[in-house]
Amino acid sequence: MRKSLLILTLCLICLLLPVRALAGTGEISGTVFADDGSGIRREGGRTVAGAAVTLFKIGADGGETQFARVTTQADGAYAFTSLSAGRYRLRATLPD
Repeated sequence: MRKSLLILTLCLICLLLPVRALAGTGEISGTVFADDGSGIRREGGRTVAGAAVTLFKIGADGGETQFARVTTQADGAYAFTSLSAGRYRLRATLPD
């Protein structure tokens, strides 16, 4: 259940996240954290190292294509850089 809450929270926060950039590229970054069901990162909340974060680009027809994948750092942080303007979706998978 904890895994489902974490993934659901990450997806809800980043669902269809538009990338806006002045210079033609942008960045999506954040932190994967253990959610208590509120969707809010609490002070002192546990971050998740080693989670796989997959970025999907959403096409004009609404179809999704896997675009990139990274693993969170020790502090739960991840980043996708040099992204063109568009719509994206994230999915996090907890480490085993």
